[in-house]
Amino acid sequence: MKSCVLIGLHEPHLRHADFNAMRRLLGELWTMNDFYQFYPALRPDRIFNIHKNFAGHPDPMRWQGSWIGQYKRSGAARVYVCKHFEGLQREFFYPIEAVSKKFDPCFQSSSVTMMLALARLENYRHISLRGFHMLEAGEYKEQLPLLVRALEILKKEGLQIDAPMLEPWLRQLSRSSVDWTKVRPAVRPYWDDPSAEARDLPALAAERECSLKEERRSCGGL
Repeated sequence: MKSCVLIGLHEPHLRHADFNAMRRLLGELWTMNDFYQFYPALRPDRIFNIHKNFAGHPDPMRWQGSWIGQYKRSGAARVYVCKHFEGLQREFFYPIEAVSKKFDPCFQSSSVTMMLALARLENYRHISLRGFHMLEAGEYKEQLPLLVRALEILKKEGLQIDAPMLEPWLRQLSRSSVDWTKVRPAVRPYWDDPSAEARDLPALAAERECSLKEERRSCGGL
C-alpha cells in the first residue's frame, strides 16, 4: 500500500525526530518551503514550493541563504512548483488542472491540502500528517476548516488518515461555531490568492499564541 507522511513546519515535537524511522514506519516524506530551517536532518522525498514569489522566506529570522541550494542538497526526488525557477533541479509543475477537475475546491486552499490532493491523485492509501498545528490566528486558522473538510472527504473515500491533531482541530472548530455555509470556497489555486501573497508575516507572527500544551497531550512520539 502506497503511503506518505506530510511534514509541516510547526516543529516542537519533531525537533529531534528520527526521520529515517519515520520513513520506515509511515512512508515517503513530503514537506514544504523552508523545511531546512526547522529540520536540518530531514532528507525529504518530495518538496512542495507552491508560492509564485518564493525567495527563501521574507522573515529574516528564517533566511538561510540560497533555498535552491538547500533543495539540491536535500536530495529530494521531486520539487513541486507553480512557476519555473532558474537553477532548480528536479522541478515538477504541480498538476493543478488535474486536481481542480477531479477534487473538491477545498483541496486548493493551502499547501497541505494540495499535498493531500496529489497523494490522492497518485493513489496513496495511507496519509499521515505531522508538524501541522493550525490553531494560530490569521492565515492558518482561516485554512483549518477547509483542511478538515479535505481530510473528511478522503476518509469517506476509504483512505487511512493518521492525523493526531484532527481531534483538537475538530474541538477548535466546534468551539468557534464555524458556519460552514460561509467558509470561503477555494475557487482558484492557493498561489493565485492575492491575500496569500500579501500576508503581513511579522504581524501574523505576533498574533500567534500556540496551544502547545494541548498539542503535546494529543501528539506523542511519531
